[in-house]
Amino acid sequence: MVSRRTALLSLVAVASCSDDEPGGTNTGYGDGPLYLIATEVNAGDHFQVYLVLSPSFDASTAIDPTRGVELQGRPIPVVHNGAVYVSDPTAPTITRYVVTDGGQLAPDRTVSFASVGVQGVDGALVHVLSDEKAYLFDPASLRIIVWNPGEMKLTGAEIDLTEISREGYVPYAWLEAFNARSRGDRLFIPVSWYDQDGNIAFGAALLTIDTSSDEVVAFSTDDRCGEAYMSIVAPSGDIYFFPSAEGSAQHYYGDGARRPSCVARVRAGADTFDPADDVLDLSALVSGRAAQGAVSDGATGFFFAAADEARWEDREENGWSFWRIWHHDFETKETREVTTLPWWAGSTYHYEVDGQRYLPFWEVTPNAGSRTVVFPMSGADDPAPLFSFDASYRAIARLR
Repeated sequence: MVSRRTALLSLVAVASCSDDEPGGTNTGYGDGPLYLIATEVNAGDHFQVYLVLSPSFDASTAIDPTRGVELQGRPIPVVHNGAVYVSDPTAPTITRYVVTDGGQLAPDRTVSFASVGVQGVDGALVHVLSDEKAYLFDPASLRIIVWNPGEMKLTGAEIDLTEISREGYVPYAWLEAFNARSRGDRLFIPVSWYDQDGNIAFGAALLTIDTSSDEVVAFSTDDRCGEAYMSIVAPSGDIYFFPSAEGSAQHYYGDGARRPSCVARVRAGADTFDPADDVLDLSALVSGRAAQGAVSDGATGFFFAAADEARWEDREENGWSFWRIWHHDFETKETREVTTLPWWAGSTYHYEVDGQRYLPFWEVTPNAGSRTVVFPMSGADDPAPLFSFDASYRAIARLR
């Protein structure tokens, strides 16, 4: 299974190369603040990922997207407590990178999942809970393998997920930070089903894991809504699971059904989807359009994306940028279009750094490469660009 970001970037990205020492160097940054910006550069016949370090994450930030640890394949790095966990495209392993005393990033230890029959590792299916516990979902065997990211060893524990099987489909339990959501000793994991042609089954699904006992405490579905993929926590403590761009567009345009995009909810204190009738209908907020994704504004609302019909029809010419960002407020129920942000391509992936949410947007210009612009998303105000770099991205986080 190729990650969604990988598939979309392959479709819309064009060559983007740096003339300054391809492969770069791992520059040291002493003992001050340090941030990771994992970049992806189109090198013509392949994509190259770099773990780039920056001592700042503000309007002054300027990086060379090829000056960092060069990684094989197109991994999605996972960051926890100052360490970076990177999967290997040629083996079922994860290597931990740590910051050295000189402020460089260096490989430390590797854990292998070969002994338990895992064939490969996808960073989108990895979740680090603590220094002692992490999860890896294995779609081939429908299980979560428990491992220790501090000792970089398997714990021997596994969580059986055969109940999420569906005939004719391969299930995926999404574990990135903008997918899975922790609340106390519960981890809520959205689930998607793919058929052999890559089509996503309509219907939201959710696994609820007790992380203290490593057991499934609930598996719930909601057939009123399409795929559950991204999540946010509302001021009420309710968790909302939103569809991806891929799933929303498919169920609205692809099968001709024009299914509306709605959002499945887990009430504060509950373990399963809420069956109440007042489901949050994203399409209804934007005059019946396909809608997807969400980024909390850190206050009383969230940003999401809605499709534009004319730009959908012209998607191959506009780089699949047919999504416009909107804002909705839970308290006032007001929804408005954010015209100051660019037209969006793909899902609204977001990252939290120092308690602030950031929305990275990649621009693709024919013959000019890819460029990522980072927007801070705070309150209902229109976001303004913070900084940019000439590459696409794989992950953004603070290391120390």
